[in-house]
Amino acid sequence: LDRLRTGIRRLNEAHGVVNSDTSGYHETITRAYVILLSQWREAHQLERTDDLVAPLRASAIAAPDVLLHFYSREHLFSPRARAEWVEPDRLPLQLAALTRG
Repeated sequence: LDRLRTGIRRLNEAHGVVNSDTSGYHETITRAYVILLSQWREAHQLERTDDLVAPLRASAIAAPDVLLHFYSREHLFSPRARAEWVEPDRLPLQLAALTRG
């Protein structure tokens, strides 16, 4: 997670994107995806990393608004959530929540 944070911030800066309270790096989005992807990886015990790409792209995690299952828009896109980790305000951040009806 530390390497990912650093990499995203550096990439933003290289492209002229300011990492601030309103733009650039977003701690909660980054960490939430790391959590969900870790859970997904544990649930899909495939031997080769190459074998993960197609199933991952077809999964609910690939939906652009997946985090809005767990967070209200206001909570997720708040300055606080951008600056630091905030817990979900809708559902616990569990992969199983995406498979429930």
